[in-house]
Amino acid sequence: QVSDDDRVDILQDVSDDTREKLLDLVEPDDIEVTKSLLKYEENTAGGRMTTHFGSVSSGMTVKEALEHLRGQSEETESFTRVYVLNEKDKLCGYIRFRDLAFNSRETKITDFMRSVKRYILASADQEAAAQLVSKYDLFVLPVVDEQHRILGIITHDDVVEILEEESTEDMEKMAGFSGEGSE
Repeated sequence: QVSDDDRVDILQDVSDDTREKLLDLVEPDDIEVTKSLLKYEENTAGGRMTTHFGSVSSGMTVKEALEHLRGQSEETESFTRVYVLNEKDKLCGYIRFRDLAFNSRETKITDFMRSVKRYILASADQEAAAQLVSKYDLFVLPVVDEQHRILGIITHDDVVEILEEESTEDMEKMAGFSGEGSE
């Protein structure tokens, strides 16, 4: 199975006709996410993010959070950071998965959640996302909309791809190529 961010990368690189044919092959469970990610430009944080991240509600206890995350385990790309959302799906913090193991089952998530200091808007350039991850040595970077609702995450693997592409683009410019041609 192809991750949603990789699937969108492929679909962004083909003609409109081919994209429509390939979209017909996408699993019904994945089509809505795929179409929503396609609305972001290829070179933006939103175009690079994956929507498969762990999240819990700020009102949950450790027990409730673990039960909730069990249901997300098949499709979640990373549990390095589990994001805490309020009732309006706004990003209000994060927890580490190991925090769940070392707190009693009755403990509220808000008692030990940490604040999110670094995030990026979905409309921001992918290179800005890569620079944030590199500069602050982040495992994952949350991607949010203008209302501070979390939309997805950019992983360290995504950053490696972004930096490789940007480096190739820079070398092509120095060599006098436009970088717009087929790879």
